[in-house]
Amino acid sequence: MVQKAWLAGMAVAAMAGGLAACGGDDDGGSATAGPSAGGGAATTAAPKGKPIKIGTIAPTSGPYGLPDLVASVKGAIEGINARGGIAGRPVEFVLCDEGNDPNKAAACARKLISEGVVAEVSGSSVTAEQQIGKILSAAGVAQVGDSASGGSFDRLETEFLLYGGSITPQAIGTVKMCADQGHKKLGTPNLAVPSTIAIGKDVKRAADALGLQVVSSPSISLTQTDFTPVAQVMANKGVDCITAEIPPNQVIALLKSNQTLGKKVQLNLNAQIMRPDDLKALGDLGNGMGIVASYPVPTDTEKFPVFKRYQEDMERTKGDGAPAGDPNASDGSINGWFAVQAVAKMLEGSGVEPTAKGVLAALKAAEDVDLGLPTKWSPNTPGPAGHERVWNGVVYPHIVEDGKLTEGAPAFDALDAG
Repeated sequence: MVQKAWLAGMAVAAMAGGLAACGGDDDGGSATAGPSAGGGAATTAAPKGKPIKIGTIAPTSGPYGLPDLVASVKGAIEGINARGGIAGRPVEFVLCDEGNDPNKAAACARKLISEGVVAEVSGSSVTAEQQIGKILSAAGVAQVGDSASGGSFDRLETEFLLYGGSITPQAIGTVKMCADQGHKKLGTPNLAVPSTIAIGKDVKRAADALGLQVVSSPSISLTQTDFTPVAQVMANKGVDCITAEIPPNQVIALLKSNQTLGKKVQLNLNAQIMRPDDLKALGDLGNGMGIVASYPVPTDTEKFPVFKRYQEDMERTKGDGAPAGDPNASDGSINGWFAVQAVAKMLEGSGVEPTAKGVLAALKAAEDVDLGLPTKWSPNTPGPAGHERVWNGVVYPHIVEDGKLTEGAPAFDALDAG
């Protein structure tokens, strides 16, 4: 079974309610003056004074580049500035490309500290979580809404994960999705890096708990392009469902290899992997693919009005040289937008100084913060052993159809899957 120690406090966290600690709009956006979630006009004074700096460390190019994540953070910051800034002051975005390189990642952490950011938001690094975390934590800079892959972001006391913060619940959710679809033999091709190896262990425990057999676990190089041998090995072992921790270009190569071999194998992925352009590039190959996300489908503005403001801000990144935002974007992109809103919540009306020290103090006291989603944000709720900052295991299964995410099965608590 999935270790029961993992489940301590998770059911409570998933259903937590109560009043928002820091106030805010009904739509869950930042508590600044400005347009409503529906984008209605409002008169807002332009922000002025010394900028409040918010930073992000993430790869912006290459096989694990995350342009939509960058676009979402940029759009969120532009939206806050358009609505009057934070406490009347403008917000400045400090971006550093870690380039899938541990040395660059460490340099990025030092850059953000030297720039005086009040927090690092929505960071992602499959190769250097530990290095980044140690440097920022030692300097007292909070990390808000980073994408934890098992390298340390999910254990540091200066790390405050959001709904899409840890890949662990999503990865376990992909296994449950395989089980619910009636599959029995699991293939788990993963990158040969420490963070994805850690995720692979979580997947194996979930498979054991759910009665699936992991029959093939190919180790993948980040530069690998030929997936025919990988697909053939899994086919020979009778794999009928695949969960993978590999970048989008390799997902596409794997699916094409299965097609060449005449094999139709179910593929379920965590939502951090595929971006809108990647889903579109799959064409018919992607139809029926499962995506397990920590957020609802972002086009469902009727159930979740907060996504009206999200979509409004995504439009801000189109046509200005930045990667275009997409209202149907990936989980990582949504997470980036909410990370900015969370920092704004900590600074608006809390009375803390707009410094790294002030934001960290506010985050440590945060409880039941309303970000406009079903589960209120309590980032200090104890998580499972080995993933102490993972406060919420609720995930949303989506199905890919015609290059877009559609609503799948009902949401469930992945950490209670077994």
